[in-house]
Amino acid sequence: MTGQCEFPRCRNWTDLKYIGHEICTIHWEQLCGADSKTEKRLLKKIGLTRGEGGAVRPITSEEK
Repeated sequence: MTGQCEFPRCRNWTDLKYIGHEICTIHWEQLCGADSKTEKRLLKKIGLTRGEGGAVRPITSEEK
């Protein structure tokens, strides 16, 4: 299954899925190498956040 990266303004095609979101290799590498502040910003762009226990999860409506 190949789709377009879900990061805003990204037109790259991908077959990677990260917690239900399709992302390109470029954004995957950015997430892997990011410090905590940058990671938080990148995850928010695709509707994800890191929870209390450290697990990445979708942002709920009350957190928006």
